[in-house]
Amino acid sequence: MEKGTIIKRTDYVATMLAIPVGEEREFVLTGRDYASYMNAVSRFNKNGKAKFEARTASAATIVIKRLS
Repeated sequence: MEKGTIIKRTDYVATMLAIPVGEEREFVLTGRDYASYMNAVSRFNKNGKAKFEARTASAATIVIKRLS
């Protein structure tokens, strides 16, 4: 990697909190996205900040629904 290269990482927490309550969004998965989204869903549901439901739509997509 060259000096000055910017590495972009998905902000899963902000992305999920931007979903309006009662709506669902579909995301295309790359690399470790699935594990990261499922980890974020688990943490939100555990600490009670928000409730989410996640399901896989295909091998490369995940659907996340915000419940509260």
